[in-house]
Amino acid sequence: MRRLSLLAFAAICSVAAASAQTVPTKPSDHGMFDGGKFPPQAEGLATNPLPSASYASLPNSAPLGFQYFCTNCYSSARSSSSAQTGIVVTWNGASWTDAVGNQVEH
Repeated sequence: MRRLSLLAFAAICSVAAASAQTVPTKPSDHGMFDGGKFPPQAEGLATNPLPSASYASLPNSAPLGFQYFCTNCYSSARSSSSAQTGIVVTWNGASWTDAVGNQVEH
């Protein structure tokens, strides 16, 4: 009897797994083809975009690890041939740094 129960359970599991793999979904259900909007089933998820500011508008201090998107900042490790600006900056307790700890420039 126990063997029959295990076989029945295995059969149910295999049917459930097979049907889960064949559920049709639209690309927009995945959130990457909908212009940055979240699909309806993502409602309620916490999505906190970083605050954005220029270097001059960054606060002189912030909680350790606090991040901003600095619109006119660049890493001090940036190639001299690059003119791109706009990076995520992190407050390290004394200054604003890039993602690997380099001083940011503006």
